Amino acid sequence: MSVDSLKTMMGIVFQNLQAVQSNLANVDTPGYKRQEVDFQTVFMELQNHGELLQPSSNYVKIDNTTSWRLDGNNVDPDKEITTLIETALWYQGITEMLSRHFSTARQVLQMLR
Repeated sequence: MSVDSLKTMMGIVFQNLQAVQSNLANVDTPGYKRQEVDFQTVFMELQNHGELLQPSSNYVKIDNTTSWRLDGNNVDPDKEITTLIETALWYQGITEMLSRHFSTARQVLQMLR
């Protein structure tokens, strides 16, 4: 995966963190519907096409599933914490790939000296 693709993924990770933050901030807002980012679709598009096929903001989706709460809010704090952990794992994976990419580039440059 290219550095540009990894940069794009970092932007998506940031958007997901913002969505989780918004979800948790609105946990008591009547009628609020949670937001989420579809990482799998983003990752597959970057893998298959080398770029996103839509603007990155289009990957933030509103979860319109029904709520078990009477006020219509469908934010589950436990699910948001799980999403936060998943997002941290995505971040960790992306930073590891970037680190390996730059480590390889550094080794090549050292061999050329």
